[in-house]
Formats: sequence, structure tokens, C-alpha cells
Amino acid sequence: MPTRRDFLISAAVSGLPAIITSGVAGAGPAATAASLHEDGWDQGRLAHLLPTVSHDRFLIKASFDRPLAGVPELSIGTARVRGQQNLGDGKFWQFDSPGLEPARTYRLSLTGEDGRALCEPWPLSTFPAPDAMPQRLRLMIYTCGGGHDALNAGLPPGNISFLPSALRRRLLARASRSSPTP
Repeated sequence: MPTRRDFLISAAVSGLPAIITSGVAGAGPAATAASLHEDGWDQGRLAHLLPTVSHDRFLIKASFDRPLAGVPELSIGTARVRGQQNLGDGKFWQFDSPGLEPARTYRLSLTGEDGRALCEPWPLSTFPAPDAMPQRLRLMIYTCGGGHDALNAGLPPGNISFLPSALRRRLLARASRSSPTP
């Protein structure tokens, strides 16, 4: 029988891949207006970022706008994790980083084989330890994962199959800014 913690983790993680698309990035002189989002993050070469989190591990899948020439690296604080290619074309990578501390926020960054930033650094936190008793829990449940914006192309005006990714990002940003009710 699943525990309440298992249920909450599953519920929270199941919606993340659909709503966390792009929106993470590497500012700098090479940044283009097209890669800047309304929240000010420059996504750089990053197309999608799909984090899975536990109390002691991150498994992060990333896709890029075009194949990478070499193996990318994820920095988590001072630790470095070499990417593992998911598909043969060099656009899809994953980073598995066990051995992290529970309930801690880490600063993550992605760099290419040449050491140049692929996107702007971002924060990500581990869950509390399994035996922890957090004072509060803040949970956003989003029931329409959506799909790629191209799936809305060709539909009659005013009709959409999925919410556009820009709208989903704004929804997530708004929920992140709101204060939880006691």
C-alpha cells in the first residue's frame, strides 16, 4: 500500500515534465531576444528540462535546440555530472546525480564540452528526508499537461488542442509566486 508521501511525490512529479519546458537559461552577450522568456531567464540552447527529484537524487533529462558536438556536463554546486546520451542524434541527454543532501537547494548549470554555458543556472531542491516531518507542504496540481505548440497549428481560429507553452510557463510562475494559505 503506498504511503501518503509516495502519493504526494507521485502526484507532484507526474505533472512536472509537461509544465517545465524551456524557461531555464544562460544570460550573456550571445543571448538572443528569441531565447529570453517573460521571467527573464535565457534558455540558451535548452529546449526542454525535465527534472525528477527525490530526497537524495536528481535525474534530469534535457533536450537541446540542435545536436551537441560533445558530452555536456551538469554542475550541482561543486559536483559535476557528465551527461549520458538518450538518443543517437546528440539532442537528448540525461544527468543522474545520487548522493545529495535532503531538503537542500542546489544551484545547477549546464555546460558544453567546450566549457561554455548552454543555459543560465537555476535552483533545484531535493525533497525532505523520508523520516522528516515538514511544517508545511505546498502543492500545485495541474491536470492538463498539454503538448507541443505545433499540435495547435492548422486548427480553426480560437480552437486549441493544448494550452500554449508560454501560457503554461506563466501559470507555473504565478503559482510559484503565490503565498500558500495556512
